[in-house]
Amino acid sequence: MPASITCLWPHLEQPLPDGRDCVGQRHRHVVSRTPQLCHAQSDRRQSQHVARRKAAMRSVLQKSKQMPLRLQRGVAAIEFALVFSVLFLGIYGLVTFCGVLYVQQVVSRAAEDGARTAQILGGNISTADLQANVRTAIYRSLALSAITPITAGGTPSAKETWIRARMADTPPAVNLLPAEVEIRVSYPYRANPLVPPLPLTASWMPDRLSGRATASR
Repeated sequence: MPASITCLWPHLEQPLPDGRDCVGQRHRHVVSRTPQLCHAQSDRRQSQHVARRKAAMRSVLQKSKQMPLRLQRGVAAIEFALVFSVLFLGIYGLVTFCGVLYVQQVVSRAAEDGARTAQILGGNISTADLQANVRTAIYRSLALSAITPITAGGTPSAKETWIRARMADTPPAVNLLPAEVEIRVSYPYRANPLVPPLPLTASWMPDRLSGRATASR
């Protein structure tokens, strides 16, 4: 066995008198250097990843700058059209639903006004006069609302004439029962919508909106 052994570890170039001491010192050096080497490799990988991301962002920005102005305007127009279409359909659906709900409330209130009129008049008049007065009260209640278009006129009498013409096929029903009076009102909403329908959406509208009320005799 030689008297001295040269350590092959690059940081220990001095010959040691015993080979075992060289191996032990080299092992201790590797163990002490391992965390530093791991941190150095992690930092190097992170810096390389950041550098690649920056290079990709620079290439994208350069391509966007090199894009013709006419093409950029075309892309912006397409994006605006898509966003506007979705937004418009959402707002239109909300307004349409609110319109149907409002007309339904108006019809229900008109039926209640008719029942109240029948209860006030009672049995003091004939059946034909009672039915005529109740229908008049219903038409006037509908005319005081905002379900008529602007072309119908601004006065209550003009609105009432328009409503009578639209409900001529199905006038309000006044049923005289032994103990009560039943009022039924049916308004043709699909033919007279509060919000004009879009193409291919008219079938989504309810055909008729009904209201019912009763009053004791």
